[in-house]
Amino acid sequence: AEARRAQAAQAESASRDEARKAEDQLGRLKAEARGLAQLTAPRAGGGFAIALDAVTPKAGFEAALAAAIGDDLDAALDARAAAYWAGREIKTPDWPAGVEPLAPLIGAPDKLAARLAYTGLVDAADGARLQGELAPGCRLVSKQGDLWRWDGFTARHEAPRPAAIRLAQKTRLAEVEKDIDALEPSAR
Repeated sequence: AEARRAQAAQAESASRDEARKAEDQLGRLKAEARGLAQLTAPRAGGGFAIALDAVTPKAGFEAALAAAIGDDLDAALDARAAAYWAGREIKTPDWPAGVEPLAPLIGAPDKLAARLAYTGLVDAADGARLQGELAPGCRLVSKQGDLWRWDGFTARHEAPRPAAIRLAQKTRLAEVEKDIDALEPSAR
């Protein structure tokens, strides 16, 4: 009986250590989620929801979206705002070989459809070469965040883009929330 009691005490100690580790990990994830939630909280422009809060790029395409739309992501989706996205019907441009439309990789409201339809995704090494083949109004972006516009404007991914940081934080928050959901049952 004494041997079984010692084994049970050892098992209890091991279980408590595992529970503490799970609780610590869960606590760290929840703290990170709280911080990210504060950073990514919807920013109301004059009381109106902004486009940034309504877009969801596939993981890894945050920098491409930020290059494509930039600070215009801070504009509202409501026509009553001082700066807003009204949307527009457009004909999708013909892209040169090697260009993939960006729109299917981004979850966005219809009001952003025209901007996204005129944005193509390319490998960073091909952007400068394909820039000269763009139709007026079109732009190319790389996954890293480089931008080439039809009018000759170019911005490398090193150019600071606050929208890219906010989009990456939003994506990370979603990942952390999934991790929390997966860990909570075992921590309990």
